[in-house]
Parts: sequence; structure tokens; C-alpha cells
Amino acid sequence: MSDEPDPMPGYELVMPFVTCASNGGPHDDESYTRGWEMGTLDAQLSLTPAMLSFGQVLIHRDSRPMADLVLARHGWHLQNFLYAAEGEGSEWHWCDIERDDPTPDTIEP
Repeated sequence: MSDEPDPMPGYELVMPFVTCASNGGPHDDESYTRGWEMGTLDAQLSLTPAMLSFGQVLIHRDSRPMADLVLARHGWHLQNFLYAAEGEGSEWHWCDIERDDPTPDTIEP
């Protein structure tokens, strides 16, 4: 074991992704975690009250194209791709989102 700090520090999950390569599984870690991230965004938007017309979400910079699709599925769009959450060079970014139609007649699940 080296006393040198890890140049690519990671994080421990409460619930490890056991099918990821880092845990001996067949799936690429980065792709798996990005899929999990977008699934969480999808679930979050599914539960967002209809009366809200704007909000903010936290996503990885590289997840933006997929986030655009998930947002569109729920009638939202990315308004602004804002600042990094953890300082300069961070992979995480806060994004302003806005409903395409802030006063829909009916909301379908």
C-alpha cells in the first residue's frame, strides 16, 4: 500500500454498484453511474409538482446531452448551465431548468 495520495480520489457508496468493473462486474463504472444519475433525475422530475415552473438540478458536466433528453421527456428544458458545485474544474454543475409550458391544462403522468 502506498503512502502517496490517490491522484484520482473516489468515493464509497452506501450501496455499492456490484455489477461495475471496479467491483468485479461486467459494466463500465462511469457509464453505470451516469445512467444511475439520469435515472434519479427522471424520478425527481416525475415527482415534481405541476405548479412549479422552474427549478435547479445538479448534474455532471458530461451528462448534459442526456439530461436534455430526460428534461424534455417531462416537459422541461435547460435554461442555464451554471457554476460548478465544488469550485473551478468540478465535474458537477448546477443548472436552471424551466417548464416548457408553465401553465398546462392537464398534467399526464
